[in-house]
Amino acid sequence: MQFSDTMTAKITATLTGTTNRITFDGTTADTPTPENAKAQIDKILDIVGKSVTTNKMTRTITQEAS
Repeated sequence: MQFSDTMTAKITATLTGTTNRITFDGTTADTPTPENAKAQIDKILDIVGKSVTTNKMTRTITQEAS
């Protein structure tokens, strides 16, 4: 048995203009930069007129035993 990478990651970021943090499960795990993660999240948040910042953004990748 070994750990294998999943295809998605959890990104936690701050909403622009606030101190509120928001978490998105299911972002692409191989996103190489915070700017790319921001672009993915902002596409979704644009529906409600919001965006996130990359300042103190975190990415959590979970590995599963297989």
